[in-house]
Amino acid sequence: MKKWYIDGVFVREGRTYDRGYYIVQDEHGAHIEWTEPIPGGETHTFQLSECFHATGEPIMVEDGELIGELVETSVERIDIREDFPNRDEAYAILTDGPRFAFAWGPKYPYADEVPAQDVKDGTSGIEWFDTQNEARAAMEQAASAWDDIRGN
Repeated sequence: MKKWYIDGVFVREGRTYDRGYYIVQDEHGAHIEWTEPIPGGETHTFQLSECFHATGEPIMVEDGELIGELVETSVERIDIREDFPNRDEAYAILTDGPRFAFAWGPKYPYADEVPAQDVKDGTSGIEWFDTQNEARAAMEQAASAWDDIRGN
């Protein structure tokens, strides 16, 4: 899942919704999440195809990357394997409370705030799991693959 915050208004069925909404992309597709701007306001979910920018242009998933801000979450490190697979990089198990993540590279294993969704591109990445055992298995599989490459 990826989730971006958009600091703007959107239009659905002729109604303009107040500033501040999320574009959410998951295994089921993409949608908009908008919460009423009052204390305890209800959160509404709308199909992306029903929503438009104030200019009349349709809202697209790509808009999240172009004009949105990737949502982040605070984490604690449970385990870290430093200087692996290269110097100044690490493999780590992180948690945000209910979920666990395997993080790798020079950035995410050391960060106190990380993307709240999977990021599997570039030199740093993070993959979220429901259990610590699943995150640890992913870390061990990645470490084993590096050991195989190096001939260890």
